[in-house]
Amino acid sequence: MEVKTVQIDPSTMKEVFAKVKSELFFPPLQFKLNDKLNIPVKVLNGELNVNPVLLSKSKDPYRLLLWLLRHTLAHMHYCPYDAKTAYYLQKIAYSILRDSRLAYTAVAMFSDFQVDCIYLKNRYDETPYHLRDNLSRCK
Repeated sequence: MEVKTVQIDPSTMKEVFAKVKSELFFPPLQFKLNDKLNIPVKVLNGELNVNPVLLSKSKDPYRLLLWLLRHTLAHMHYCPYDAKTAYYLQKIAYSILRDSRLAYTAVAMFSDFQVDCIYLKNRYDETPYHLRDNLSRCK
């Protein structure tokens, strides 16, 4: 099935980034377009990298970007807060699972659920759009 793509304007993407950055207490990140990413949004070396090609497959790419940025930046002050907390959670998971890859995956999933199902849902009083967008494209 062919997925229709939407043309994305880089200046509008920067506006969305500025909005989310102000909502989430101005973390020290720069915005960068990166069409080589295999995921839509990722923080690398103090830069928030966004792949517009992957976003363009959404019915509403700017809303998807808004929620993906909220999700990504929320990890910085909600869960897992910092590297020390992430390491602590992974250490506990490893003590139970005895598999480092599985422990890492468990912490990543736990952190994502915390951010999406508790923090973002309560802060914005709606289900995060990126969850619905991903599920709607799985049909």
